[in-house]
Amino acid sequence: MLMPKSVFVTVLAGALAVLQPTSSHACVALKAGGTTGFAVAKNYDWIPRHGHGSVFVNKRNVAKSAQLLRGTNPVEWVSKYGSVSFSQFGAEFPLGGMNEQGLVIEILVLPKTEYGPESDSRPAINEAQWIQYHLDTASTLAEVIQSAERIRIEKAFIPTHYFICDAGGECGLFEYLDGKLEIISGTRLEVPVATNDRWATTMEFLKKVRLGEESDDGSAVMRERSGRRFARAARQLMQTDWKTADVVGTALDIIKDLELNVALQTFWSIAHRPETRTIYFRTRSAQLLKAIDLRTLDFSCRTPVLTFDMNRNDVQFVNEALEPLTREANRALIDKNWLYLKQDLRDIAARYPTTTVCLEP
Repeated sequence: MLMPKSVFVTVLAGALAVLQPTSSHACVALKAGGTTGFAVAKNYDWIPRHGHGSVFVNKRNVAKSAQLLRGTNPVEWVSKYGSVSFSQFGAEFPLGGMNEQGLVIEILVLPKTEYGPESDSRPAINEAQWIQYHLDTASTLAEVIQSAERIRIEKAFIPTHYFICDAGGECGLFEYLDGKLEIISGTRLEVPVATNDRWATTMEFLKKVRLGEESDDGSAVMRERSGRRFARAARQLMQTDWKTADVVGTALDIIKDLELNVALQTFWSIAHRPETRTIYFRTRSAQLLKAIDLRTLDFSCRTPVLTFDMNRNDVQFVNEALEPLTREANRALIDKNWLYLKQDLRDIAARYPTTTVCLEP
């Protein structure tokens, strides 16, 4: 049974004070590699004291309904694919992940986002569940493009854009500009990098760097700026010999060079390998590089949703340390990140996974 709409509105409205972007914005996502293989890498950068994360193993054949702040026409769906996601804000509200078909979706803040009018009659979904919906239902970039046109986003958290790649190496950047969805993909995505400005804006800065009118270097504060991080990542991607490079290691090295520790902090770094269905990650406080193999996970919804604390530093192969998700564990994660929500509202948010229904006998 879904939580009462009025209560859920209160929960998310209270969270807005925590989740609003600061005066500077961070995160970087990119595709690294060539004909011998590729990785999709991301730094997750956020507000100090709000960056603790967990891994979630999400199941197939689960019926779900989007939770909305204001609308009455939620997206409803049944998960077709299992996935692994990463989140600060509890199960079913991911900040990125990969499904068993090798589809990768990562979210980044985009302050100038405009999702469009709420009078739009299409079914609606919030920004975080947009990720889970597509991990649940799509296997390729082309399928995401088709389904994204059929639904709309109702803002609940923050303005965002999405960097997406599939197992075939097709990538796209999904931006909601002036109320309309714009997708940069194919040959148009000539530099497969996303930061926190419109892609066109960061490309303009990159051209100035190439002309010698700007620099991608500078102080730690200056390097937090989106254009500089975009240009610096682009330069390193172009200068790497991907025929001989270790794809995962090099991708992680590139984004490590872009880590932040000033107004915002890099809390975790991820490298997805869609071709092999493996994910590698490390966190700010747990530098041991850990791995997850999606090929050996049980995605049946007859078995419990599994989770893993990203800050554990005592295990390298996550598959061996996954634990069933409990309401208490979900609540503990929310407590670490939603510091200003009242305890009873945190508990309601922690119960959200119980609103989904397994359709397997």
